[in-house]
Amino acid sequence: MSGRLIQNGATEMVDFASRFKKCVLDVHYYNLYDPKYESMSAGQNIDYVKTVRANHLNTLMRQNGALVFVGEWAAQWEVKGASHERFAAAQMDVYGQASFGWAYWTYKNPNRNWSLKDMINDHIISVTKN
Repeated sequence: MSGRLIQNGATEMVDFASRFKKCVLDVHYYNLYDPKYESMSAGQNIDYVKTVRANHLNTLMRQNGALVFVGEWAAQWEVKGASHERFAAAQMDVYGQASFGWAYWTYKNPNRNWSLKDMINDHIISVTKN
């Protein structure tokens, strides 16, 4: 299940989704598409992921509640001179705590920061092999 694409959209689904067995809440996180992220420094964007997004995930993950899946994210952001490596690492640290895991936006994309394949090949993101 996914909440509406509005602020706190996923939060509104927590109680409803908890009524069902084998249910997963899907959330999407981007530091794009909103001028507030562009006005933040690289450090502020990373802190936002580590605090606000981490707190949001914790709010969604409830004992005996629905699992939580970060269904979209990417290392793309519009902060001049910022490190995509640091941004990706911060997101992986936080989104890796989701109870049902995460998925990168796409496996292969011409824009390197949207492409998981390129992120892995460039050693920006590492994933464990099972």
